[in-house]
Amino acid sequence: MKKILILVMLFFGCLPLIHAQSCSITFTIKGLKTNEGQVLISIFNTKESFMKDFIKGEAVSDLNGGEVTVVFNDLAPGNYAASVFHDVNKNGELDTNWIGIPKEAYGFSNNARGTMGPPDYEDCVFQVNSKSVIHEIALK
Repeated sequence: MKKILILVMLFFGCLPLIHAQSCSITFTIKGLKTNEGQVLISIFNTKESFMKDFIKGEAVSDLNGGEVTVVFNDLAPGNYAASVFHDVNKNGELDTNWIGIPKEAYGFSNNARGTMGPPDYEDCVFQVNSKSVIHEIALK
């Protein structure tokens, strides 16, 4: 009886460790035309937050040879979508022309493309259910 009680306590004691699995996403951003500026990447975990309220964002300053790698750690398993752009002038914004067409390179997860605006969340979403996910985004 004592052994069973100890096993039950060990099982329930380890349950939070099993449930609280931490994941990471590694993004490789390709298609940088210059090593100037910075890359800004944001990830979203709901349709409602997509392109509005990111759960994590990062600016990457060291650009090297047309591509850059960004890692987001400590994420819960689930669905995610990402947006990224090459902020050449480091003003923190995606610069557009007078009719709203981006002047700086941009991209989305799954290399989704929208028509007359950003793609839908459903086109960008991907699952993270293992410890480490690698995702490649080509800038347009």
